[in-house]
Amino acid sequence: MGSGGAAPLDGLRLEIFAERNFRLYSQTTRAVHASLLAIFSEVEFRLPNMIVSRLTRESVGRALDLGVTAACIREFLERHVHRRAKESGFGVPDNVKDQIYLWEMERKRLVSTPAMKIDNFRDEGEWEVTVEHLRSRNGLLHMLEDRRELWCAASEFDGLRARLGEWRASRAPV
Repeated sequence: MGSGGAAPLDGLRLEIFAERNFRLYSQTTRAVHASLLAIFSEVEFRLPNMIVSRLTRESVGRALDLGVTAACIREFLERHVHRRAKESGFGVPDNVKDQIYLWEMERKRLVSTPAMKIDNFRDEGEWEVTVEHLRSRNGLLHMLEDRRELWCAASEFDGLRARLGEWRASRAPV
């Protein structure tokens, strides 16, 4: 036993104190733990058995770019809460967990896509061919079936015109 009755750090465990100000105090001696923490936090300094880092919008964003989800970061932090913090009923502060999620949601905002509105179809057949063609190419962005209006990705418009031309030609009297 070390001083104060605490078990010595065995070097294999990672134990983290997370503060409301997004600072993480991580007890570890392993380089792999430092590497894991650096994926989603800014390492501020390292001591022989401790890493001090901070969660930031940019650091969490880098992790998200690598495919790490907010849920994975939160689970990692919760799984490695320091044993004394757990015993005292403290874990990762709610504001920290919520902010990680919010940073992920910021990146999933509405995306603008150039689009074309199409209406005034000649008949039911033209409408059906148009919808079928756009759906098959994932180019149908929005549709108001009762009004026979739709919006397609602008990148699909030329292909749609060609398809409608073929369809009309196949229906023309010989």
